[in-house]
Amino acid sequence: MEHRLQKRYPVRVAVELVKHGKVVGTSRATDISGGGVGIEPPAAVELRKGEMVDVSFLHPVSPILEQRLRSVVVHKEKRLIGLMFVHDFR
Repeated sequence: MEHRLQKRYPVRVAVELVKHGKVVGTSRATDISGGGVGIEPPAAVELRKGEMVDVSFLHPVSPILEQRLRSVVVHKEKRLIGLMFVHDFR
């Protein structure tokens, strides 16, 4: 099911993945919008569809103003994991 309601823009930004306040892995964002982000699958942590995870951007990314965002895994492929932000930034 397609969750993208907004155009995504290509990026190459390092992110940390946080569960229960603890950094559990790192990855790289590949595209972003006000409603979500695509990331490369992290090597150190398994993310499952429906799981909540905080994404910490290590550098500012437009249109996202906050450094850490609560997200839910909405799809998972071999080379891409789609995260939808809990708060929409349209």
